[in-house]
Amino acid sequence: MNNIRGSVSFKRAFEESNEVLAQSVYAITSILTENSLMNVDFADVRYTLKNKGNALIGFGTGKGNNRAIEAVEAAISSPLVGSSIIGAKNAIVCITGTDKVSLEQINDVIDKIKEAAQGQLDIILGLNDEMNANNLYDSNAEIIVTVVATDFAVRSDEKVEEIQDYKKRIDDLRRIQFFQEESNEASSTSSEDDDSIPSYLKRNI
Repeated sequence: MNNIRGSVSFKRAFEESNEVLAQSVYAITSILTENSLMNVDFADVRYTLKNKGNALIGFGTGKGNNRAIEAVEAAISSPLVGSSIIGAKNAIVCITGTDKVSLEQINDVIDKIKEAAQGQLDIILGLNDEMNANNLYDSNAEIIVTVVATDFAVRSDEKVEEIQDYKKRIDDLRRIQFFQEESNEASSTSSEDDDSIPSYLKRNI
């Protein structure tokens, strides 16, 4: 919902969020269930997702002469992706509508995604030449590009911030421990001093 701007009503904001989530679920299920020229199966999905941290899902459509680039640029900047897929090391890329896309355009899609990741990216590619008439995207689309990116590298500044936060928490725990020990010692000293006072004097204190 953070990606929804302007004077959109609260109800419409939720509706748009639900549309995005529905499209992401459709993107994943269509990867696995639709007949493809180059299949992506559960093993591919498990390899890409298992123990790989956060996963970002993007999808985009295109039509016209520039449909491939239009679709991939929309996919790597769609609402669920957020700002970028920089640092991703693994990805599933599915291109639907390949009967209208040349081999060169498919290569352009892959190159664009690798460029956006800005690093070594292991891509599992799925190709499907049949456009589902009931797809949740654009009924006039000639191509759909779906990207599932995972295994994001932690940037150096994030590591520094994480270390600093860890040190701060350690310092806080040490302070708490110090004050507890001081408090216990004070209580113990007070108790010892109290025991050294004769009972007949305590009543007069």
